[in-house]
Amino acid sequence: MAGLYDGIEQAAFRKIEGGYIFYCASPWLFGRRRGYLVDAEQKQAIAQCLRETLRRLKPFVLIAAVLIPLALLGGTFWLAFRGATLTILTTDDQGRSISVSQPIGADGSSGSFAGLNGARIDFHVSGPPSESSALRYVWISPKGEVGPPRFMALKPGGARINLADESGRVVRSVVLSGRKGATQNAIFLDAMLLGLATFGPYFIAIRLYTRRRLAPLIAGLPRSTQRLSPRERSEAFAAAASVKLLAVMAVGCAAAWLGAVMSILPPLLERGAISASPSVFLCPVAAILTTVPLARAILLRSRLRCAAASAAAR
Repeated sequence: MAGLYDGIEQAAFRKIEGGYIFYCASPWLFGRRRGYLVDAEQKQAIAQCLRETLRRLKPFVLIAAVLIPLALLGGTFWLAFRGATLTILTTDDQGRSISVSQPIGADGSSGSFAGLNGARIDFHVSGPPSESSALRYVWISPKGEVGPPRFMALKPGGARINLADESGRVVRSVVLSGRKGATQNAIFLDAMLLGLATFGPYFIAIRLYTRRRLAPLIAGLPRSTQRLSPRERSEAFAAAASVKLLAVMAVGCAAAWLGAVMSILPPLLERGAISASPSVFLCPVAAILTTVPLARAILLRSRLRCAAASAAAR
């Protein structure tokens, strides 16, 4: 059975009259792929170099495939349980709720929310929820007049402030509750930074190592101005990719969709509404961006196999 990377090096070549075009990444970290004109002998030498490079990188890739996710998950969970979060849940008399969160730092957490008829309430939470944590708040009239401070205990169940109209009917209720752990936005940002700190050096190291091994073989080769279209790149990859590689990509897509579901499901179950956190939008987008190329490769691969079978039958 074919190995994980067997034959994938052929996706870097395009057949033209009188030879091939070899496409490789730019020598810079960012930039367009470069094309070089090569003959059959040069193609064979470059393909052999790519196969040997992939063979040498395979243990490193397999180890990184285990260590990097562990480091990413472990670091994210460690950061997620540091600090504390204050959640402000506002519910009107129609039962409509709005929830916002903010971090509770070493000096507590402060903020304000709208009162009635243009008034507002400024508050300060002394620290994470505990028997000694306190909520201090003051009413500020539309004219800027500040009322006397009021205090409530911020216990694990939270503290409630009811806003009533002139008749004494409660028209809005605000519940301030705290919990241990960072806010969802902070967790998402930490995960993004950890991802850049782990995957970034990994991809850069692979790029530099591959380029260094190819450098003697492509030095002095004539450059080609022909570009490889996205469709041609997809067809070349679909024709060269092994079933194992497509399966590994499928596992990565499944993990991306799991992350997307986990970013949507907890707030949906907790509050009956999707959170406004960036992860709610970015995680599904990342899952789609990883799934579309895989689905396209599988579809193109099937078409190529059907076309080859039809040609052989004739």
